[in-house]
Amino acid sequence: MKKGVIVLMVCAVLLVSATAWALNRNEEVTLGTPKDLKDFFVDSEGKHIAIIVVGRNAPATDVTGAAWIAAAMETLAQEKGTTIDPESLIINDNEVTEDMKNTYNILLVGGPELIDYNGERVIRNTLTKELCDMKNMTIEGSTYMYVIDAFAKGKDVIIVVGEGREGPKNNAKKLAEGMI
Repeated sequence: MKKGVIVLMVCAVLLVSATAWALNRNEEVTLGTPKDLKDFFVDSEGKHIAIIVVGRNAPATDVTGAAWIAAAMETLAQEKGTTIDPESLIINDNEVTEDMKNTYNILLVGGPELIDYNGERVIRNTLTKELCDMKNMTIEGSTYMYVIDAFAKGKDVIIVVGEGREGPKNNAKKLAEGMI
């Protein structure tokens, strides 16, 4: 009997350790429903507390996905009686400053790399690549990833990715539709 209890306790410790390891590595995390994420994007007064970042080398479809998220953020702000300019929320990866990383939650559209039309690997979103390198994580086959305290304490990141050129756009559209 004691042997069975000890084995059960060891299994429980291993399960808890594996879960903690996965969370520390910021592996793919279930986001819940997009409506649960409203507080990621706008505060209780309707002020935007997130920015949307697309890669300067990304396909135009990533910008389309970012625009859908920005429009949903505008709607969330309007529901709280304020207005925000959705175009001001979308920023190229090369324009993001350290101050922005410390001030805002960030939604990254697109994975770190992309195969271009010549069959060569290019950086799709430098901020996504920086975060993946910094946290030692991969996002192959993912839809969304939520990274807690990504660049600064209390400032999180959602990475929206998907298969091929259309994947991030399609997943951003689903996220935007679910937010409102």
